[in-house]
Amino acid sequence: MNERNLWDSVKHPTGLVDMVHVGWVQRLLRSADWMGFPGPEPDLVAHGQTRVGPHARRIFEKFAELGIEYVTEPTDSEPGAQRIRPVNEVLAFRKATCIDLCVAFCCAALDAGIYPLILTVTADGGQRRHAIVLVPMERQWVIGCDVLIDEGFSRESMLPNREDLRALVVGSADDPGGTWLAIDVQQVTESDGNWKTALFLGAEYVHDWEWDVCVDVGGLRSRTPDRVLPPGGHIERVLAPAYAELPEDFTPLQLIKARHGVVPYQQRAEMRQLRAWAMTVPSDSRTGRNGRNADISVAVVTGAGGSGKTRMAAQLCHDLSTIGWYTGFLPSTTEVTDEELAALAAVTTELLVVVDYAEEARRGLIARVVRALRARESATRIVLTARGAKTWWEEFYEEAEQDGTVLRNTLPLSIRGKQEVEADPRFFGRMYRRAVQRFSYDLNGVVLTDVEVPEGLGDTALDVVLRAWLAVCGDNDGAQEAMPTREELYDKVLSIEFARWHKEPKLGDISRDQLRRAAATLSLLAPSQDEDTVDDVLSRLPEWSQEHLLRSRFAELLVQSLLRDDGAEAVSLRPDPVAEHLILEVFGKNPGLLDRVLPQDPAQVPGLDDPDAEDSVVTRALEMGQQVRNACVTLTRASSLDREVALRLARRALRERPFLWKEALDVALTQGGPLAPALEALIESGATLPLGEIDDAIPVGHPALAGAALAATRRLATSAERSPEQQAHWANNLSIRLSDVGERKAALVVAREAVELYRGLAEASPAAYAPDLAGSLNNLANRLSEVGECGEALVVAREAVELRRVLAEASPQAYTSDLAGSLNNLAIRLSAVGERGEALVVAREAVELYRGLAEASPQAYTPDLARSLNNLANRLSEVGERGEALVVAREAVELYRGLAEASPQAYTPDLARSLNNLANRLSEVGERGEALVVAREAVELRRVLAEASPQAYTSDLAGSLNNLAIRLSAVGERGEALVVAREAVELYRGLAEASPQAYMPDLAMSLNNLSNRLSAVGERGEALRVAREAVELRRVLAEASPQAYTSDLAGSLNNLSAFLSEVGERGEALVVAREAVELRRVLAEASPQAYTSDLAGSLNNLSAFLSEVGERGEALVVAREAVELYRGLAEASPQAYMPDLAMSLNNLANRLSAVGERGEALVVAREAVELYRGLAEASPQAYMPDLAMSLNNLANRLSAVGERGEALRVAREAVELRRVLAEASPQAYTSDLAGSLNNLAIRLSAVGERGEALVVAREAVELYRGLAEASPQAYTPDLARSLNNLANRLSEVGERGEALVVAREAVELYRGLAEASPQAYMPDLAMSLNNLANRLSAVGERGEALRVAREAVELRRVLAEASPQAYTPDLAMSLNNLSNRLSAVGERGEALRVAREAVELYRRLAEASPQAYTPNLAASLNNLANRLSALGERNEALEAAREAVELYRALAEDSPQAYAPNLALSLTNLANRLLEVGKRNEALETFVEGFDGFSPAVRARLLLARATWRDDGGEAGDVVVAAREADSTDAPALLGPVRRMIARAITDVGISDTGLPRWATVDAESATSRIEVWLECSDLAQRVAFLEAQWSSPSASEKERLAAIAELYVDLPPVAALAALVERIADEGIQAVTTDLRTHHRAQLLARDWREAHLNGRGASFLREYMRDNPDASRNEGQISEGDKQESEEWDKDLGDPDMRTRVLQVLAATLSESEAVGMMSVLALAELADPGTAYDAHGSDEGAEDVLRELLEARNWRAMVTVLGVRPSVSESTYGRIALLLSAAVNDEPVERLRELYDYANEEMDAIHRRHLQTLLDKALGTDQCPPAFADILSWTRNSGPRQQ
Repeated sequence: MNERNLWDSVKHPTGLVDMVHVGWVQRLLRSADWMGFPGPEPDLVAHGQTRVGPHARRIFEKFAELGIEYVTEPTDSEPGAQRIRPVNEVLAFRKATCIDLCVAFCCAALDAGIYPLILTVTADGGQRRHAIVLVPMERQWVIGCDVLIDEGFSRESMLPNREDLRALVVGSADDPGGTWLAIDVQQVTESDGNWKTALFLGAEYVHDWEWDVCVDVGGLRSRTPDRVLPPGGHIERVLAPAYAELPEDFTPLQLIKARHGVVPYQQRAEMRQLRAWAMTVPSDSRTGRNGRNADISVAVVTGAGGSGKTRMAAQLCHDLSTIGWYTGFLPSTTEVTDEELAALAAVTTELLVVVDYAEEARRGLIARVVRALRARESATRIVLTARGAKTWWEEFYEEAEQDGTVLRNTLPLSIRGKQEVEADPRFFGRMYRRAVQRFSYDLNGVVLTDVEVPEGLGDTALDVVLRAWLAVCGDNDGAQEAMPTREELYDKVLSIEFARWHKEPKLGDISRDQLRRAAATLSLLAPSQDEDTVDDVLSRLPEWSQEHLLRSRFAELLVQSLLRDDGAEAVSLRPDPVAEHLILEVFGKNPGLLDRVLPQDPAQVPGLDDPDAEDSVVTRALEMGQQVRNACVTLTRASSLDREVALRLARRALRERPFLWKEALDVALTQGGPLAPALEALIESGATLPLGEIDDAIPVGHPALAGAALAATRRLATSAERSPEQQAHWANNLSIRLSDVGERKAALVVAREAVELYRGLAEASPAAYAPDLAGSLNNLANRLSEVGECGEALVVAREAVELRRVLAEASPQAYTSDLAGSLNNLAIRLSAVGERGEALVVAREAVELYRGLAEASPQAYTPDLARSLNNLANRLSEVGERGEALVVAREAVELYRGLAEASPQAYTPDLARSLNNLANRLSEVGERGEALVVAREAVELRRVLAEASPQAYTSDLAGSLNNLAIRLSAVGERGEALVVAREAVELYRGLAEASPQAYMPDLAMSLNNLSNRLSAVGERGEALRVAREAVELRRVLAEASPQAYTSDLAGSLNNLSAFLSEVGERGEALVVAREAVELRRVLAEASPQAYTSDLAGSLNNLSAFLSEVGERGEALVVAREAVELYRGLAEASPQAYMPDLAMSLNNLANRLSAVGERGEALVVAREAVELYRGLAEASPQAYMPDLAMSLNNLANRLSAVGERGEALRVAREAVELRRVLAEASPQAYTSDLAGSLNNLAIRLSAVGERGEALVVAREAVELYRGLAEASPQAYTPDLARSLNNLANRLSEVGERGEALVVAREAVELYRGLAEASPQAYMPDLAMSLNNLANRLSAVGERGEALRVAREAVELRRVLAEASPQAYTPDLAMSLNNLSNRLSAVGERGEALRVAREAVELYRRLAEASPQAYTPNLAASLNNLANRLSALGERNEALEAAREAVELYRALAEDSPQAYAPNLALSLTNLANRLLEVGKRNEALETFVEGFDGFSPAVRARLLLARATWRDDGGEAGDVVVAAREADSTDAPALLGPVRRMIARAITDVGISDTGLPRWATVDAESATSRIEVWLECSDLAQRVAFLEAQWSSPSASEKERLAAIAELYVDLPPVAALAALVERIADEGIQAVTTDLRTHHRAQLLARDWREAHLNGRGASFLREYMRDNPDASRNEGQISEGDKQESEEWDKDLGDPDMRTRVLQVLAATLSESEAVGMMSVLALAELADPGTAYDAHGSDEGAEDVLRELLEARNWRAMVTVLGVRPSVSESTYGRIALLLSAAVNDEPVERLRELYDYANEEMDAIHRRHLQTLLDKALGTDQCPPAFADILSWTRNSGPRQQ
């Protein structure tokens, strides 16, 4: 072993010379590498001439040719001391620090007769150190020559001949004056380093840095002859390199091989774990030689074929080699000699050894490797890769422990595969893009810059790489298509590969089918890479049996070319999954072929029993045995592709070759698969087998072998003569085996028998049999629970705990684990009967016991601890402790994941269960996205289990499907959710039919879920039927066991009430909702934490139903209580309950509005929107629908208080959000979009935008019509409602005929609905009839209008009689309408009677709820006054009119925008009534009564109303005063309409007062037509054309007039915008303004379309298209959706133009929330610094962002790294994120204390690899002008960071 070379420059500086050896360089290098190094020359320095310089230069250049890589200082170097790599390792591994290079250079210098010295220098107060070589050019080195430094070293600046060394050093290669060389040898590692640079930098170090120590290497070596010989052999050959270059004649399929490293490595979470493990120094390692701690650790990396295990290990080798480690792969199936292991142990540098396919390694190899390396003093890491880790790993672990090797820092790691993609959806996309680019370059020499990533890339890294390979090697169009199955992908690959084989001239006319069969056979058996062995395997195929010569040539070709794999030891097609697909295809179609190719029993090979058997016989037997093993393993692996085919083949193989049972059992135990049922069939067939050995080998609960175990147990149980003790034992065992396969009733019968037998034995001999009795009771409790006997199960479980507690007190070590198990079981039994508090106490005790046991013995008790944690998480959740429940559930999953990685078959069911549990816990605290990812993983695992063992795992699969449906619905995937929920119900129904007691609760639960999913897609009738069935089942359950099922019953009742309401059964809905609340109130009083949220939900539900039946006051009270409860919950747990609080606030706002509390309703609605906006920013997919809904509601609340402008803006935002959602998921969100459009049309109409309102209303109808055609039941009501709205909009624009047609259609639809479901749709029919009556009246059809109005009243009278509170308001409104219709046809008497009834009804309503109904009462009083006046009842008419005014005056004072117009109209009506009774003066005064209480705009409106009414000559005065009032500041929405009314009045009256405001006298008529045209301009082209045609050169007067018109239309911002544009045109010219307008409009379009692409996952493509410099690229009609693009310079500008980019950012800042705008700005900035794909990789996920940061760190792009933090702030917690955060702080010039704090924070996660890359980045940055000064501090800190301790 090499001595440890530690140079202490303080205590023993001359020790450095011990590492410099004469002659080593020549001996260690191969002759080709040594050729050219200069040797000694006698006259190197003679006669005043020197050739030292040229010789030194030659040595430098030869070292540069060796390709040595610079690495950082070794991690175990100490302050003042540094480990020096021996020269042999520097030259073998080509890794070195600056001091290593100086030592090696000195070796070669001495060989050449050059006198070297090594100088170390420092800077920054010793923070930075460097080493260089000094060479005197006038001195030659030989043994015994004079020394330069007598002491051998010097710490002072050396002065040869009393001269300053700095003056003697050569400054450059051309410097003729210098006599000394200062050589920066490190430059040999730089790609651009050269001799001139080395001399220049060396001189700089001498001049500018501080002298540390100079070691006189030449002088010291001249005194002491060097007799040390270099180690023999080439240590670099022991390990194979991680990455091997592609051979020049590579085959296309070799590009895929992981260890060729063709595809750039994709960073993943598991790699970060592996790197952290490799760089962590264990704190508790055992002591090695010389008192130092040995540092050896093992990692086991498992995963499916193609998941990326080998590639990850290879990349780890690469990463560690960059910092100086010796890394590589050790052959796993060939012999490794002791000499090779000894050479590895002798390496002084850090070592990483990878054993690939460790499960196939020769027995004992891994233990030998560990034994040989455990005495090393440097870090030693061993990585083992395998598809699974159980038997082989356990054997190795036991052997290591027996050998005295304690492996404490073992890392089990599993490749997550598809879960990686679900956590980071862009993960596979990045991999695909890189693979296509590399394959294209290697095969075609073309670098593709824009790679389109297809959908559905697959589940594994191999799937992705194969798709990329096909895109380059095969049909690119085909590769872009969505691949239906993985098998089709493999077929395409095989087709291309066999086409290549078929072109081989040596194969003649061999068919492709023959090639496929040969490849399948070789891949199944995997014979060794020996031509004779391959020939033997081929001879078993019928077509090859007689073709001896051709077969021999084929075998040679297979081994040397077609299936050549330089790193493999067996002949097989690669990749493995492709080969497995081929095997199933070939043997599945021809099973008889399997009989021919499988070898016979190796034990029966002739001559093998002979003691002197020949080596060839033994070798043949061993080869056949290995082929048998390979066949079993391969069939098991292949079952993941097609289980049925693999099962058929496995059964046939065991039937034809029964001797396979042992290999089949061995493989099935570790991997499950088809061999398990095949073995079960073999046992049941009665075959002679060692049943006891098989039964003992299969653990209880083994998911794959449960059937085989039961078959063996049954045969054993029925064949033995048994004592009572044996009978009890077998009964207990058999009951467990029966339960394992789902035979629960039979299991219960046998379990009861076992308890009875053990009870009898225990009564006779308690000490001997009490433990067995307790165990059988535990078992019986489980069996009882499985069949639904929860009460008896609890009694039995308590008895088991009592027995085991006694036993554990007497003998803790023996029985504590049993007690913990019984406690766990008891907690579950208690929970099942509703005793949740006690259940939690018991569960905590179980966890405490298991935690103590697991700490003492992890391997034995970690599974039990994980199971108890899972149970505890459920118990915590049941009592409302959700935060702690999530923490506990995560711990359980982590433990089970580790267990399942090591032993998939044993622990995959447990992992699936814990994942299901974790998904629920995540959802409870609001983490919906992660919950969905986890739920999908659970379903995938359980589906595989259920396919293998339906009886055992069908119920688990159904449970996971149920859970998944809920998680899908939570993120808006409603269609998929319904499909999944139906599957769950079907599975549970089948189970419940077979075992009602066991599965009825599960069936009820799944029915509840299904009803919700049905309702979500509009299947309301079926949803109601399903919900009723769920309630019926749960009522039965709750009657039998109230504590267990009352909560579930309340949940189903809540659900049922909602569906009853949907179909119009509102009375029954209310009754059911009240029952739910009553049940949950009792539950919440008993257990607040567990049931308060459920109570709040039921109260929310109840408030809605109360409101529907008119109980609005009680509804409000109930809604307030719900909000109070949710607010309390949200304060304690915001993530869990903030969505519920927002929802309840939305509901409360509706309830407040219903009782007229409009102001408070608005406040509450705003709070709901704010909450949903925050939620949607954090999780857009989950909460954007809720945000849109709350915005819709807020728009209604704003409109109700007259804030019509803001209401319109909010309604537009709701539509925009729902449009984005509907584009991404039409089925889920089109109906919501249509609803928002309906609302938007109403809001537009309210502000006078009637044209746009009509367009929007038409779109809503079109959408609903499409939905109703596809699903009439779900959407016909919505269509009818939208038609009603459309009829109103048509009427507003004068399209009365079409309005009537549309209104009739609405009535027809509602009539049909009401006939089918009167209770649900009668109210809607009445409403549509009311509307139709108005439309008929508008076209003069007064008679029909009257008939329709009467029908509406009749319907509403019936409804009001049945439910007065709910429908009396509607009846009053219809009566008001009917009175108008009666009056129109002259039926004044009846009209008056009807009007009186309307007033009476509204008066009662207003008395009960003033705020809600006062406006309606005022309107009906106005109407009554008109009816009374028409009949001459003037005094009463006057009284009614006065009352109306009083009411409206009060309303207008509180809400002027909403009620000022109504007040003006009612004042006019009152004035008319006063005039009728001769009170003219009072009529005039009434207009200004309470005048001072109103704002200027309202006062102006009232004055104008008086001016309009009066005719006594005072009109002009009122108008002038009104104009002055309206010239004041007030709300634009109030000022605009009144100003225009005043302007018209001034014209009508003929007022010419010069003191009037300019807007009052402006000639608006001359510009009206132009303004109308401007307002109708809907796109850029129209606006520009309008400006050019109408305002190309405005005069001063035109500009002034338009400014006045803008004041006139103060409520219409577009007019003000026009005025501003015209003013700019007057000042700047038309061209400048239109150019700027086009540019700004272009920016708006870019911003809009970019945001849409950004939200829909197309952001990278958008930026890639619109950041190009090519102008033509911007004219993409598919993106910028404006149809009028202009051929102009400004339209050519895209995001690549700085001005356009600035404008787009301004648009984003002005239109989006601050957080969203900043996020998009950061994405754009990163796209500029890197590229769009990188920017969106960073934006997409924390994983993607960290991957990007890693690439940027390696690329030394610090600016982009800082920008990533703006794109993905949450990544700052990751390793690379912390580095970026540190750089960002330095860029922002933060104080050094803060920088140090951030550096320490980053250094907690950094390893030597990170620090090396960071140092390189900082070094490069410090050489630039724009580098932050603080980078120098960070660089010094990185150089002083030592290794971390675990």
